[in-house]
Amino acid sequence: GWDIWPTLQGWDHDGDSVLVTAQEDGRLPLSRVHPTGAVTRLHDTDAVQSARAVPGGWVGLGDRVGRPPRVIGARGVAALSWPQPSPDATASRWRRSHGADGAAIHTLVVPAIGEPRGTLLWVHGGPLSQWSDAWHPRWNATVFANAGYTVVMPNPRGSLGRGQAFADAVGGNRWGAACVDDLHRALDEAGEDPAINLDNVAVMGASFGGWAAAWLAGTCTRFRCAVVHAGLSKMSAAHGETDVPGFLERHLGGRPEHADMDRFSPVRNATTWRTPTLITHGEHDYRVPIGEALRLFEALQRHEVDSELLVFPDAHHWLVRPVDIEDWHEAVFGFLTLHMG
Repeated sequence: GWDIWPTLQGWDHDGDSVLVTAQEDGRLPLSRVHPTGAVTRLHDTDAVQSARAVPGGWVGLGDRVGRPPRVIGARGVAALSWPQPSPDATASRWRRSHGADGAAIHTLVVPAIGEPRGTLLWVHGGPLSQWSDAWHPRWNATVFANAGYTVVMPNPRGSLGRGQAFADAVGGNRWGAACVDDLHRALDEAGEDPAINLDNVAVMGASFGGWAAAWLAGTCTRFRCAVVHAGLSKMSAAHGETDVPGFLERHLGGRPEHADMDRFSPVRNATTWRTPTLITHGEHDYRVPIGEALRLFEALQRHEVDSELLVFPDAHHWLVRPVDIEDWHEAVFGFLTLHMG
């Protein structure tokens, strides 16, 4: 009856229950689950990335936006000395907006540090994932906050942590429907804060977030620019090349010959596209093959859309090499500066 997706961390110290972490409503708490089904929350101050039992309690690795991971532990674990956490560099906070049907949409806002330079709408991948108040080695909002950008990170329809029905709301070829409306509404309601500038906004994302950034860039003119990393551009073509064709079939209504799989393919909007767009991609990406980036870039160039393409020849779906991560950020910051001032 627990309508979330827990991840097993191991047995607790008594051996009669298990420790689990779970994406839950924008958080990553640690819980103990007993065979009877009873669930006890152990820790939710930090995003708990991993944990294991020790005599008398548990130890884990926790983090939050604005500081690197730190060791956390249960009360009564006196044999270990916990390092004191550094003060948060950012005062991240949650906002709640509402979809067209009234569903609550939770959005993490990471405010700019120093002189503000604009606002970034950052869409997570998946879509079966969520943004949480957590530190990440690659998609790190603190890096952009330190550069003067306010980062708006919604968990729209399709995100985890809100139950199966919420996650399934993008299935059946509905990626560009309620989910995209949720993103617009989350940005609009975040803009009710006078510190958030909605006159100078960029959109960015990777994987599903890259698709979303491309779809938003091609269907409206509210964004100064877009950054699309490893995003789908033509779903029917990707179906024959990706390593997860069944995932696309489930989400996009079936096989290409039986469904309008390209209903929400961003490349279809190239003729009316007006948003300057940076496309980045790993050449060895088998999840979203490199052809998706080449196809979108060629279409935008053909229709004289301000666009750039950056390919990482040794990368797969995720950028993991430090040199690639640095190069990606250098290119993105240069692109944002060019178009946002």
